[in-house]
Amino acid sequence: MTDSRRLGVFAHFDRHNEVADYVIYSLKKLAEHVDDLVFVTTSQLHAADRNCLEEICKKVICRENVGLDLYSHRTGLNSVNWKQYKEIVLLNDSVYGPLSDLGELFAGMSAESYDFWGISDCYDISYHVQSYFLVFTERVVQSSVFENFWESMVANSDKGSIIQDYEVGLTQLLIENGYECGVLCPSKKMGTVERVVRYRRHYWNMFRERWSDPALYYSLVAGLGKKASMNPSHYEWRTLLLSSRSPYLKVNLLRDNPEALPDIDAILPLISVHTEYPSDLIRQHLNRMQS
Repeated sequence: MTDSRRLGVFAHFDRHNEVADYVIYSLKKLAEHVDDLVFVTTSQLHAADRNCLEEICKKVICRENVGLDLYSHRTGLNSVNWKQYKEIVLLNDSVYGPLSDLGELFAGMSAESYDFWGISDCYDISYHVQSYFLVFTERVVQSSVFENFWESMVANSDKGSIIQDYEVGLTQLLIENGYECGVLCPSKKMGTVERVVRYRRHYWNMFRERWSDPALYYSLVAGLGKKASMNPSHYEWRTLLLSSRSPYLKVNLLRDNPEALPDIDAILPLISVHTEYPSDLIRQHLNRMQS
């Protein structure tokens, strides 16, 4: 670890009030690349979990379950003197990983001289860096814009408003104030034809599965009319994993497959072949969630 003075804040929630082994793995790997690590959960912790977390993290905080992950990040930031750090990393438990070396990620992205950056971006609602992994460099950390953003945040419980006002809002606010952002795996805004061609296998499967209920076609056709990008952390998982060497993979891609993607059964075998990540951690977590 260098003298970069890097702070990590990890946001957690588990409906069974457990800290999964994949979370512990993620924390241990992140701890190798930050000076201090703060863990904030909206679940109730068992004593054994708390003891384990306290061996890894500078602080372990339990809070009321309102405001989702970014409010946990706010809580974690406010628990320390975050202005003393040159860099802040925000991470949550919505991803498995790291699947690749975080040292290489930090070194490569730092060389690009971005003011803030993440793994993937998205054009849904408005352009934003997806919030499961965010890094802010000293120029942003020391700014009044960044400080005022967190001070003005309220514990809203409406997920749509939180995404629009805070996840999307933070990226837009920083860009509007002249800060440069970057991502490891950039996406692009696509029109209807380009999206259908690019994801033709997916759309064919969706149309085929709707034959028994024609009313379901309405939502699919309506979605085609939106000139927004697909969620790259879902649709571009193969690119993220194999080409971009993304350290993280979304939990709900494997747990829920909300986009009904036809090829997610290939994910775990590819992780086993192309990474050193202990894929049994994913299997254990999925088995618990599905049971």
